[in-house]
Amino acid sequence: MHGALGRAARLTEEQKWALVQESAHGRWRTYAEARDWVQEHYGVGYGYKGLYSVLRRAGVRPKVALPAGGAGGCLGPGGVGKGGAVRAP
Repeated sequence: MHGALGRAARLTEEQKWALVQESAHGRWRTYAEARDWVQEHYGVGYGYKGLYSVLRRAGVRPKVALPAGGAGGCLGPGGVGKGGAVRAP
């Protein structure tokens, strides 16, 4: 152990608990929405990675917005993938 204490937390334990509770109730779906909520309710600014770390340590994993246009899908027209086989529904 190196003995470094690190930076003080921006949110109190009570605020972190409220953040987890709001997430459990579906208050937001993305990290950006959660970041805006924290700024609005607590006046605390976070970057994407900062709030991501806070939420991950608390066990919260909001959905990540995907690019428009169905990027990442492996099925082509008619439900046929790259290998030509049709997947069962």
